Amino acid sequence: SRAIEMKVEEPDAYIYRADAYFRTGNLQAAQADYSQAIAAFPKNPDPYLKRGRIRSRLGNYAGAEQDLRMAAQLDTVSVDAHRELGLLQSEMERYSDATQTYSVVLNKVPNDSLALMERGIAYYMTKQYDLALADFAAITQKYPKADTAFFYNGLIYSAQGDLPAAILEFTSALNINQAFPEALLYRGEARFQIGELRGAIDDYTKVLELEPNNVEVLINRGKARELTGDYVGAFEDLNKAVELAPANSKALTYRCATKVSAGDYVSAIKDCSDALAVSPQYIEAFVQRARAKFYLSDFRGAQRDCDQALNLRPDVGQALFFRGQALIKLGKKNEGCLDLSKAGELGVTEAFEKIMQQCN
Repeated sequence: SRAIEMKVEEPDAYIYRADAYFRTGNLQAAQADYSQAIAAFPKNPDPYLKRGRIRSRLGNYAGAEQDLRMAAQLDTVSVDAHRELGLLQSEMERYSDATQTYSVVLNKVPNDSLALMERGIAYYMTKQYDLALADFAAITQKYPKADTAFFYNGLIYSAQGDLPAAILEFTSALNINQAFPEALLYRGEARFQIGELRGAIDDYTKVLELEPNNVEVLINRGKARELTGDYVGAFEDLNKAVELAPANSKALTYRCATKVSAGDYVSAIKDCSDALAVSPQYIEAFVQRARAKFYLSDFRGAQRDCDQALNLRPDVGQALFFRGQALIKLGKKNEGCLDLSKAGELGVTEAFEKIMQQCN
């Protein structure tokens, strides 16, 4: 362009030409010209700020941070450099530093919506949930259609275990932006956890309308469909997930679990074994394979798989539940009943029924 081809006769011209290079995407040339401007005007904050942005995009985070700090030092009025520095620190996952930097911005400009949003996210990432909620509340009060703020509120309530409140926040985000796949996904997961399976399936379906090959969502909807007794729909989702990601141990394991529920035990064992070939310490695959072996009357095999799961994590209720039943079938009633008791204490309610039937 004409701006790029002009003759550089004054130091300011380096900045103008660098700006033109930046607009055309020639970051290396822009960086070189901003460096020339800094050499000519070392007390001018503007080229430091702009070179810092470019260095950040190019992955030179240390150089970017150095430039942005210099820009902030030279310009004590504007918050632009601190705002960019906060974004850089968040990109580097230095969220505690980012909260401090955004606070500098907000001390000068209390209603800076970008800084409020980003500080709220940084607070969320450092699990300072009350502070994050306060920032998001300030945003939604000023901008009632700030869907991202409602979404993060939902994430916070989910993390705190208040799933009904989380669902309300995700719904608020979706009332503003219906095509918000993350809000649909997390609302679906919250609904799934509280047993609203139909609602979860609806949310997962809407995500898949936007992202038809999302393997994680196919797995989640398949699991929800299985729990409603819709094995045809569950297999449709899980088969597609395995087709898209043949080495996805979660997809293989949930298809294994669905096959167990449908009574296809031999094929289930193959899926779980394939999952364990990919992820040898995947606890759920051991548990589901143990289920299949138990129903095939391979009680020793079921016990071995449960042992593997419990060696990895001793408090797996389902592993204790099936090992307990397998041990009883193998004539080890005392050991089996002890496992069933532990499973019940861990929330496996079916264990108490088995204790009543087999341990008295």
